Amino acid sequence: MTGRQPWTNGPRAVAIYCALPKWPVERGGRCQSPIGPIAMSTIRALALLLIVAIVCAACNLAAMNQPVVDDNEITVYTSLPSDIVGGYLADFEERYPAITIHLVNEVTLDLVQRLIAEQDEPQADVVWGLAVSSMLTLEWNSILAMYTPVGIERLDPLFLDGKQPPQWVGISARSIGLCVNEAELDKRNLPEPTSWQDLINPIYHDN
Repeated sequence: MTGRQPWTNGPRAVAIYCALPKWPVERGGRCQSPIGPIAMSTIRALALLLIVAIVCAACNLAAMNQPVVDDNEITVYTSLPSDIVGGYLADFEERYPAITIHLVNEVTLDLVQRLIAEQDEPQADVVWGLAVSSMLTLEWNSILAMYTPVGIERLDPLFLDGKQPPQWVGISARSIGLCVNEAELDKRNLPEPTSWQDLINPIYHDN
């Protein structure tokens, strides 16, 4: 990858929803999370956006002059655990019984490779639950369609990719922890790192 490629008019996945990992740092042997709780209003808004996005996927393809096989059938690629997916799909099927969801549930790397391989003949209408790093890979390969879901103004800007219209929208936040072995630090007479940035300090190399 050399960066974002120019946008083309070829077929693309329409509505992209990802699990957005949230950045820094966990300290000491305690691995304390730096992320506070997400407001329930945000969670409800995200759930509603997902349902609206799936409903609109086929319509949006038609509006973009993309091929639509069947307006009542939508293919969703996701890497989310089945227990999470099941709750959303049950709610969707109750509200929209006439629409059939074809679900492809694979690990993130497999889905990214599949989407890249299928980019000239895309099979997915919606991609749901990939990490932000995977979204960037798809964006740089010009696989994502720009799409503004209804209700997007209700979301915290941290969940958006910063583009107008966006190419992907976050649906959750995760913490990525940095844990240290305090005994080993003391043995090597090293200071405790307090951020990811600290780890580029040469004093930690080869330790």
